[in-house]
Amino acid sequence: FLPRPAQAQLPGEQVVFEKVVCSSLTLVDPLGRPRVGLLAGDDGGVVAVFGRDGVTRVVIGADEQGGTFIVSDREGKPRSAIRVAGSGGSMMILGPDGGKRTVVGTGPMGGDVSVYANDGQLRGAMLVLENGAGFSALGKDGKKRAILAVDPTGAGSMQTYGNDGKRTGGIPAYEFDVR
Repeated sequence: FLPRPAQAQLPGEQVVFEKVVCSSLTLVDPLGRPRVGLLAGDDGGVVAVFGRDGVTRVVIGADEQGGTFIVSDREGKPRSAIRVAGSGGSMMILGPDGGKRTVVGTGPMGGDVSVYANDGQLRGAMLVLENGAGFSALGKDGKKRAILAVDPTGAGSMQTYGNDGKRTGGIPAYEFDVR
């Protein structure tokens, strides 16, 4: 689209502005319902996008640390969020109840992924570092059941655990933990 001067319509007349300077602005649809809100503050800015029902569906924000992007469901409950700040970032996907389902993170040491069941319990975690990586599978009780990893020497290994959380076997025979 091509930039064009802002226009304001008053009953019986139309006003054209070459430039609009303000700290907040609300864009409305032809029926006068807010659809997009813009806000500028000391720490940064925010863009909010509203559904036909006036419920906030998307929020984009920026501050001195980085930025955030949040998408909400039709009730306005956040369902996913991305945040970048400093040397890392994260992405979170939430269930309909607002509970975490998947969290992905990154930082100076590497990255990680955590997956949660509908009951909010962590069920799986993956961690990747410069000198190794591992995946941990957890039971409903939160106890580890299996770990698959590449250790700092580059060797692959696997550990298994019983319902009591005690180690039942492994290749090689030593024990380690990625959780």
